[in-house]
Amino acid sequence: MNRQDAPRATLLIMAVFALQPFAIGGWLALIPVVKETLGLSKSELALALMGMP
Repeated sequence: MNRQDAPRATLLIMAVFALQPFAIGGWLALIPVVKETLGLSKSELALALMGMP
Protein backbone atom coordinates (compact mmCIF):
# COMPACT_ATOMS: atom_id res chain seq x y z
CA MET A 1 0.00 0.00 0.00
CA ASN A 2 1.37 3.40 -0.91
CA ARG A 3 0.75 6.73 0.78
CA GLN A 4 -2.01 7.68 -1.65
CA ASP A 5 -4.09 4.66 -0.63
CA ALA A 6 -3.78 5.33 3.11
CA PRO A 7 -6.56 7.98 3.39
CA ARG A 8 -8.98 5.80 1.44
CA ALA A 9 -8.19 2.76 3.56
CA THR A 10 -8.65 4.82 6.71
CA LEU A 11 -12.07 6.00 5.55
CA LEU A 12 -13.15 2.47 4.69
CA ILE A 13 -12.09 1.17 8.11
CA MET A 14 -13.93 4.03 9.80
CA ALA A 15 -17.05 3.22 7.76
CA VAL A 16 -16.95 -0.43 8.80
CA PHE A 17 -16.66 0.47 12.47
CA ALA A 18 -19.41 3.10 12.15
CA LEU A 19 -21.87 0.71 10.47
CA GLN A 20 -21.17 -2.32 12.65
CA PRO A 21 -23.44 -1.21 15.57
CA PHE A 22 -26.39 -0.89 13.19
CA ALA A 23 -25.89 -4.42 11.90
CA ILE A 24 -25.50 -5.85 15.40
CA GLY A 25 -28.48 -3.85 16.68
CA GLY A 26 -30.66 -5.13 13.87
CA TRP A 27 -29.62 -8.70 14.57
CA LEU A 28 -30.16 -8.40 18.32
CA ALA A 29 -33.70 -7.15 17.78
CA LEU A 30 -34.48 -10.24 15.67
CA ILE A 31 -33.07 -12.91 18.00
CA PRO A 32 -36.48 -13.68 19.63
CA VAL A 33 -38.10 -14.01 16.20
CA VAL A 34 -35.36 -16.34 14.97
CA LYS A 35 -35.58 -18.39 18.18
CA GLU A 36 -39.32 -18.84 17.80
CA THR A 37 -39.21 -19.47 14.04
CA LEU A 38 -36.60 -22.20 14.39
CA GLY A 39 -38.19 -23.61 17.54
CA LEU A 40 -34.98 -23.40 19.56
CA SER A 41 -34.76 -23.81 23.31
CA LYS A 42 -32.78 -21.32 25.41
CA SER A 43 -29.79 -23.63 25.56
CA GLU A 44 -29.85 -24.35 21.82
CA LEU A 45 -30.01 -20.64 21.07
CA ALA A 46 -27.15 -19.95 23.48
CA LEU A 47 -25.03 -22.61 21.82
CA ALA A 48 -25.78 -21.20 18.37
CA LEU A 49 -24.94 -17.65 19.49
CA MET A 50 -21.65 -18.79 21.02
CA GLY A 51 -20.69 -20.25 17.66
CA MET A 52 -21.18 -16.96 15.85
CA PRO A 53 -18.06 -15.08 14.74
